[in-house]
Amino acid sequence: PANDIEVRPIQDYGELPRAVPSEAVLDDEQFYARAATGELMVEVNVEDRTIREEIYEDVWEERERRLIIVLDVSPSVFPGENPWMEPVWKGLVLSMVDKTEHAEASIILHKFDGGDRGWNTATTKGGYTKLRQHVSEITEGSGTDIGSAVRRTMNHLEADTYDQAEIMLVTDGQDFGGINPAEIRRQLETSRIKLHVILLGVTHQSLLACADTYQIVENTNDGPVVRGRVTRQ
Repeated sequence: PANDIEVRPIQDYGELPRAVPSEAVLDDEQFYARAATGELMVEVNVEDRTIREEIYEDVWEERERRLIIVLDVSPSVFPGENPWMEPVWKGLVLSMVDKTEHAEASIILHKFDGGDRGWNTATTKGGYTKLRQHVSEITEGSGTDIGSAVRRTMNHLEADTYDQAEIMLVTDGQDFGGINPAEIRRQLETSRIKLHVILLGVTHQSLLACADTYQIVENTNDGPVVRGRVTRQ
């Protein structure tokens, strides 16, 4: 009966099969993007929901959805070298802040160049507002070490408590360090973390080899264009 069914945003990936019909017909990219940000709507049996809340309430309060944006702030992504890139990565980061706030998830911005440029976390309304202001004030660093930034982020997540964890790496791919795709892939799978790579203007085979999803933004005569997403099979 209809009054036994509740429609609400998804809480974990185990609920994907319960997506409402209007969500189920979306293409894979839209479907999983909505799931990752907690916007996907699912149908839940009211009796099941009540039992789950009574038995698992304390556990679910402790578990969280986390998104860490790992942002390359080396000189090559700033106007001095590539004027079109800064509006793209700033717009992307601000968009993800909006989505995580709407989904009541937490978001961490980790900036890197050749080293660690710091961490900014938002879990409350005031925190999201401060993070948006911080994004507008980011200044360029020096050098780039992508592999160290990804490993540092995974270690940060492993020391934390989370239900779903996603890393979004935004970079132009220039790298003075080194990337070991097999090592990174192994740690991602062990820690149940998904890695989404957004490349600005280039391809990067090592990142393609370890990413769960991989997407390129290219600069064209008509402005930046987002190319189709590649998803790990």
